Amino acid sequence: MAAAGIEIGSHSFIHHPLDVIAPAQLDREVRDSRDVLEQELQAPVRSFCYPHGYNGRRVRETVARAGFDNACAIGYKLWRPGDDPLAVPRLQPTPDHTGRLLLDLLRTGGSRLLPAVKELAQPGWRMARRVALRGFGVTLT
Repeated sequence: MAAAGIEIGSHSFIHHPLDVIAPAQLDREVRDSRDVLEQELQAPVRSFCYPHGYNGRRVRETVARAGFDNACAIGYKLWRPGDDPLAVPRLQPTPDHTGRLLLDLLRTGGSRLLPAVKELAQPGWRMARRVALRGFGVTLT
């Protein structure tokens, strides 16, 4: 695929939610995933996509230090020039999207209600996931 011109990016090494793991593990997940891909592809790997979309300042800084120049999050909105290239949002079409609704989603980014609610809930959900992982060894996604 890479030889055909399709970009191959990293999605971490073991697909952990990166925003709740320890810093050393975060570094390994990001760095090792890139190293393995670059060795296999014999080409630079520039793009990253956060597992489950979870990221934060610490995760984005780690991704940048590892040499990635862009990264994809969830976001449910359109990316605009000047937005953070290490937090490029994705739109998420569903089987319910007709052709007309899909075109509308691509033009507008869709409703801002879901992204606003998720942004408000993010700190509490991150804390719940961190407690579950570190206190009980359970990974919540």
